[in-house]
Amino acid sequence: MFKTWIFDNLRLISIVEDSGLRGNCSYFYHLGTLCLFLRKNGTRSMDLESLFQSRQTISRDITNQAQLYKEQLMELIKEPVQNQSLTNSRYQLSTFLSVRYLTYADLTGKTVANTVNVGQQVRDSIQTYVEPSIANVNPDALSAATTQPNITYHENPVMKCPVAYVVWYGNWTGNSGVVLIENFLKGIGSTSWWGMATEYTNGSNIIFGQATYDNYSQGTSLNQSMVFAIVTKAISSQALPFNENGIYFVLTSSDVNETEFCTSACGWHSYDWPTKLIYSWIGNSELQCPQRCSAQQTSPNGNFGADAMASVIAHEAMEATTDPFLNAWFDLNGEENADKCAWTFGNLMTSSNGAYYNMIVGGVQFLIQQNWNLSIQNCSLF
Repeated sequence: MFKTWIFDNLRLISIVEDSGLRGNCSYFYHLGTLCLFLRKNGTRSMDLESLFQSRQTISRDITNQAQLYKEQLMELIKEPVQNQSLTNSRYQLSTFLSVRYLTYADLTGKTVANTVNVGQQVRDSIQTYVEPSIANVNPDALSAATTQPNITYHENPVMKCPVAYVVWYGNWTGNSGVVLIENFLKGIGSTSWWGMATEYTNGSNIIFGQATYDNYSQGTSLNQSMVFAIVTKAISSQALPFNENGIYFVLTSSDVNETEFCTSACGWHSYDWPTKLIYSWIGNSELQCPQRCSAQQTSPNGNFGADAMASVIAHEAMEATTDPFLNAWFDLNGEENADKCAWTFGNLMTSSNGAYYNMIVGGVQFLIQQNWNLSIQNCSLF
């Protein structure tokens, strides 16, 4: 599955594609952890141990060579980018996550800090919907529970008093989705659905802070660093306050694309370690991929894009609260609580226009995915 090497307070983890860990290493990323993922192009799993041993990169004697580990690990960090034999072989380097602050401790207890940038930023995403839409299947099929491992706590921070902030990015002029989503965020914290979050955090319900608008400051084709820039612009301009309990949602209009939008993700949540800022992106799929980020093609509130976004927002809000730094609550497959129940909806009701819904928030009907109920270790709406 995966291998871990311990360097005093630093863990190095290698993961192969067929390990079932979704290939992005994000569930093992935290201060003092470096994660390498190698995509397998051949029929055999890649095991980095032989590579490490052949280069004498890792010594088994971790009690006497802490300083040597620091020097050798720095070489290892640089190596995959430069190693032609690796990139030209049947094993291809696929993801090399950004590790900004690695801390090494020598034998005297003196701490040596190094800043390293080695690739793309880490995040957790909700994958696109690949099953038939609700309109084409028996609704009971979407309620069925699947056998999954229990979720466990890994002794790292959660958010106890989450506050939702929104950047409406792009063109939202006259769009009823603005009021729809803001009212959803104002009300979701008081529902029994959100009550499941407090089992993980022993904290309070999520509340809505405030919102602002951004008129394409980063253009219409975004990546993660650009999303983070949108958030920091809103804070630095004082359009939004900086709040260590905040979850900053960048909600993009239907004409805005993001690197993984419609192909592998409908939304994601991430963080900036130096500032401890938690942020998230969710896209409007109405024009670009209506069948990939919505489970039905009829909108209960007459706004397809916003109705579809509501469930993804709930997903990311739940995970950002219970697993803000991607190292708190997840199962042995690396799945966070909302991941485990993505695109399942429990008992469904039918609105007057034929759309399905399963929850009423602030008097408004929504179709919101189930979440992993910690007390019963299964998917549930409450």
